[in-house]
Amino acid sequence: MERLDRETQLFAVEKVLEEIKRAENYLRDWNVGWYEQYLDAYSTSLYNTGMADVEAIERKYQKLYKLANVYHPETKIGIPLKKAVLEDYCGNQYECEFGRIDWIGMKSKKATRSFSFNNNGVIKYDKIAKSVKNTKGYSYSASYSVLNDDFDLRLSYYDSMKKDDSYLSISLKDSILTEKLEDIEIKRNLATEELTAKVNGQEYGPIVSKLLRGKVERKAKEVVGAIRGEIPLVGLVDRLDNYLRLVDKEQIIRKESSLNKRTRKN
Repeated sequence: MERLDRETQLFAVEKVLEEIKRAENYLRDWNVGWYEQYLDAYSTSLYNTGMADVEAIERKYQKLYKLANVYHPETKIGIPLKKAVLEDYCGNQYECEFGRIDWIGMKSKKATRSFSFNNNGVIKYDKIAKSVKNTKGYSYSASYSVLNDDFDLRLSYYDSMKKDDSYLSISLKDSILTEKLEDIEIKRNLATEELTAKVNGQEYGPIVSKLLRGKVERKAKEVVGAIRGEIPLVGLVDRLDNYLRLVDKEQIIRKESSLNKRTRKN
């Protein structure tokens, strides 16, 4: 896990717990079953306990608590998301802390979903759509940090009626926006406005790069607009909305530039 100073991690844990609470309220409207699991355990009291005993405790709690890394007490997890006192079958008690909470097993007729909340501020959300005849759907894996604007979205799209399958990814890290649509890759530095584009690894100049970016962002706007309403994480939706506003701004600039060119010709 990334090492954070105490003040930063306090903020990260606070924000992650807020996202958990909001997501729980959202999930109440979903007609699916799911279960919670606590991971990234830290426990000095379990350190000297035999592996068989630790595994027995896991079985007792039906694997609600994952204790695989309690044998490394020197690797502290920092501020936990969850604290628990666990008992073995003899009634002995062990204090444990957990740095990660997962929600898994959300299966419906159309999709399977899972969440992972980490005390370093990173939240992950996955949706796997089931291919159904005469329908279209999106499967995606998304992650973001509550500490900054960075996010990562990797999405596959299918339309069984049009027999169309495509892949799209969008990520923002340290002001570098990367967009990929099939074999096209666009990189843009939001601080300097430097733009590069590649197709199958071949790099292109500024004019072609702008044209390719327009193609990628039109598809990205369509896809992101389609999924944002079903995402139960406020922080992730905020980041996707920021991206959509950026795309809208670029589309307006391109339209104005095209209009100015036609005006000069006339």
